[in-house]
Amino acid sequence: MDHEGVKVLVVTVDPPRAGDPIHTLRKRLRNFEPGVVFTRLPGQTVQASPAHIEMLERRLLTSANQLDVAVGIHGEPVLEVAANGEPIIERWAAAQLKERIRPLSEPPRLVTGERSSAASSSVADMLAGIAPFLGERRTSERYNNEVRHYVSACQEVLGKRLKQLHARHPGSRLQLVLTNTDRPFAAVEVTIKVEGARHVEAEEGAWVAFPKEPDPWGSQTVLTPPVPSFGDMVTPYSGAGLAVNLEGVRRSLPRVRQVREDVTILYSPIDLRPHARRVLEAITLTAADADQPVRVSWTSTGSNVNGVCQGRVTLASRPSSIDLSQLLA
Repeated sequence: MDHEGVKVLVVTVDPPRAGDPIHTLRKRLRNFEPGVVFTRLPGQTVQASPAHIEMLERRLLTSANQLDVAVGIHGEPVLEVAANGEPIIERWAAAQLKERIRPLSEPPRLVTGERSSAASSSVADMLAGIAPFLGERRTSERYNNEVRHYVSACQEVLGKRLKQLHARHPGSRLQLVLTNTDRPFAAVEVTIKVEGARHVEAEEGAWVAFPKEPDPWGSQTVLTPPVPSFGDMVTPYSGAGLAVNLEGVRRSLPRVRQVREDVTILYSPIDLRPHARRVLEAITLTAADADQPVRVSWTSTGSNVNGVCQGRVTLASRPSSIDLSQLLA
C-alpha cells in the first residue's frame, strides 16, 4: 500500500489461538539451521528459548482437548407432513360392518329333509336331536358383537400400519450423519432439537397382521372326540439351556421426547475414530405444516474433551407422498 508516497508492505498478524501449529525454519538462513523455531517478542523476533517452546507446545496441545465434530443431513433435506389415512380406515370399517352385520333373528337350524321310511325316519330323528349342537349356536346379537369387536381391532391394526408406512417412507425419516476431524473422541453425545415436527412411534419388524375373523354366520359346530391327557407320562420341556441373553446385543435406541410441535432427540454415546463418519439412527418424523420449514439444531459433547459443538440445519417441508393403498394390502 502507499503511505505518504512510499510503498509499504503491511503484514497482518492474527493473535495466537489454541491449536496453532509450531512453524520451523525450512531452509538455512544466515547462521540459522533448518528446524529452528522463532518467536515474536515486543519489537523483535528472536530464536525461541526452551521456555518459549514449552509455551508453544501448551498452545498446540490445548486444542486436543476441544471437541471438533459436525452434524449434517443424510439424504434429501426434506420432511413430509403426516399422511391422512383416517378416511380410508373409516370407509373400510363401514363397509365391513354393512357386509357382515346380520338382522336380529333366531339362528338357522339344520335342515334334516323329509321322512321316507322307517330307517330314514330314525336317522332323521337322530339328526334332529343333535341339530342344535351342529348348527349355528350363536345368537345374531352375539355374532354381531363379534363382528364389531373384529372391525374395531382391525381399525387399530390399520392405525399401526399407517405408522409403519411412515417409518418406511424416506420422506418421513430424519437421519443425520456425524463426522469427525483427525482426532479420536470417546463417548460423543449428540442432542437434536427439531422445531415444527411430530414424532411417529411405529412398531418395528413385520407388517402388523389383521386379527382372526369371526366364524361366518351359520357355521356348523365341528364335534371332536376328547383327547386323552398324558400329562403324568410326559415331562414338560422347559427349554432350559437355550435361553439367550440379549442384553449385550440389544441396540441402544435414541431417546425421543415430544413437547407440542418440538421434538428432542438424544442419541447414545458414540466413540469416534479420526476422520470417522457415522450415520445416526433414523427417527420417524412428520412436518407439522407443509408451508413452514423444519428447523433442526444440534449440540454435541464428549466425555474426554472440553467444549461444545453446535449448529443448525433447515429442512424443507412438503405434502405427504405415501401410497395409502398399501394399508389394505
